[in-house]
Amino acid sequence: MNGAVRFLIRAPKLIIAVTLLLTAVFFWQAQQGLWSESGGLRLDTSFEPFISRDSGAFSLFKTVRQVFGNEDVLVIALQRRDTQPPTADTLQYLQRLSDQIQQDVPQVGRLTSLLTVPQLSGPCAGKSHWHEPVAGSVCESVWHRYQQDLACLQHPEWFVSAQLADSFLDEGLDEDPDFEQSVAVADAVPFCAPELLGTTPEQLKAEFDRLLHERLSRLAQDPLISGDVLSADFSTLALLVQFSPNSGGAPHTVQRQLMSLLEKADQSVIRLASAGASRNEYQSSQIMQTDIVTILPFSFMLIILSLYWSFKSIRGVVIPVTVVLIGLIWTFGLFSWWGERLNLVTIVLAPSLISVGSAYIIHVLNQFFIEAKAHPVASRETVVRQTLEQISMPLMVTALTTLAGFSALMTSALPAVSDLGLYASVGILCIAVLSLLFVPAVLLLLPLPAPESHVLQDSWLDHWLKKSASLVAAQSKRFTRVWILVGIIAFGGLLQVKVNSDTSSFPESSPVSQDLRFIEQHLAGSSSFRVILSGDGLLTSHTFRGLDKVESWLLHAPELQKLDGVRIDKMYSPVAYLKAYRGSLDNLSHDEIQHGLAQLRAYNGPLFVSPDQQMMQFSV
Repeated sequence: MNGAVRFLIRAPKLIIAVTLLLTAVFFWQAQQGLWSESGGLRLDTSFEPFISRDSGAFSLFKTVRQVFGNEDVLVIALQRRDTQPPTADTLQYLQRLSDQIQQDVPQVGRLTSLLTVPQLSGPCAGKSHWHEPVAGSVCESVWHRYQQDLACLQHPEWFVSAQLADSFLDEGLDEDPDFEQSVAVADAVPFCAPELLGTTPEQLKAEFDRLLHERLSRLAQDPLISGDVLSADFSTLALLVQFSPNSGGAPHTVQRQLMSLLEKADQSVIRLASAGASRNEYQSSQIMQTDIVTILPFSFMLIILSLYWSFKSIRGVVIPVTVVLIGLIWTFGLFSWWGERLNLVTIVLAPSLISVGSAYIIHVLNQFFIEAKAHPVASRETVVRQTLEQISMPLMVTALTTLAGFSALMTSALPAVSDLGLYASVGILCIAVLSLLFVPAVLLLLPLPAPESHVLQDSWLDHWLKKSASLVAAQSKRFTRVWILVGIIAFGGLLQVKVNSDTSSFPESSPVSQDLRFIEQHLAGSSSFRVILSGDGLLTSHTFRGLDKVESWLLHAPELQKLDGVRIDKMYSPVAYLKAYRGSLDNLSHDEIQHGLAQLRAYNGPLFVSPDQQMMQFSV
């Protein structure tokens, strides 16, 4: 210890220079790793930091996501403001929204809506429910035909262009110089049926709305559609947004683009609501960034006021604040160097280090002022040496006990908790080392404080503390009994602590909660969990009939309906698709299962069975 003190007194400038150099390096590292290109913090608001790495759950989670893709779905609900059933204009709004998302957000994978859900059987199997067979084996979409007819009525000149091209073809005027131009014009516009002449756009819309109402009444009874892309009372439509595998789930940049697009959409006639884990994560990240911007300055402001009130000295404010900032930069530089990202637990790391670490610097400064007052004619070197001799051991013992407490968190199986313990320990160690090296080095370069600026000035707080100490000394037994009683009461309360794993942490008045309630009221919700079956012989009739029984039990079990906060609306499994494909599960053969799943893949449907047929998933 004496050798370290002698080195510090001989080379304070070197210690300060090395400290500032390391601070610059760690600051650059923290800036590169913790801040994104857009200037925001890189935050991990997913649930991955809360999955134990030792239980096998995390490896299973990664394997399932790799095989079956990302399970996250953003549900966008559309409902007319007057709550009436959708019209042609509503479908047009849905179509424009889908096209705009695909155009502006390329990271989005698949969009599913009432306009795209395929038929699983019939002459138009594999095509949307708007396709109908026409002449021969051709299937034509009545929705596309309506859009084309409406465009024709809104552009009467298209009838003239088409008829002009037909007249050239009928008369055989292929040598006419205007022939190629007329055909080009006809190819640039859709075919406009002559029987549309005399029909108004309003009449066309009214006829399509009648057809739409009939079709929605039928589709609302389809278990593969009802609750997902269409509500049971067919008043609400949904657009299901799935994220491509290479988008990393739902990055915040993608969510920001989606939320911006939805906010800019015209909602005067149509109400939009969105819900899903990806939106919750994005909103959580926004709140976390806002909290950081608010909490950190507020913490430093309180510390500055407390320090100035305590020390009545500029150095008593600047030195502790500077050291705490340097300690934070070192900690988060190492945090970034090791490839970490802030999550819902480690976000408290900075305020914790500010509150705990500043105490070490205050102890050193307080002891320095005590020694300066006790030795008014001593040199700076002598005062600093006396300060370190008096404070080094108590400060190190205090730091070690704090390190022991935070280090205990490192034994947690949850990465978020263990990371908090690790980096809190690193931060405490950094600030403790700075308190014993950097602070004395700075004090060696500053003049000794004037006697009237020393900390040992009795104030009203000093008088109150002295009286409290005298009272405690005189009534020690009574105070001991009171604190024992308080401890017993606190222990009883500790036994009543409950763990709440509910992820709905947003206030009821927030748009996230309001949209979620709206979607849960009209659709099948936005939250689900996967169940994975693994092993040989999954594709058998016995397995599928068992899944059918599981679905029936899940939807009607009284014990599940009594669970608080749980509502099971649907079960997604290959059973429902096979029923739609062949009518029932009676006499189901292995070949029919294989063929049905192959058709489902051909129709771009959900993936339920892994390519090696060793895993099968269903969602609830």
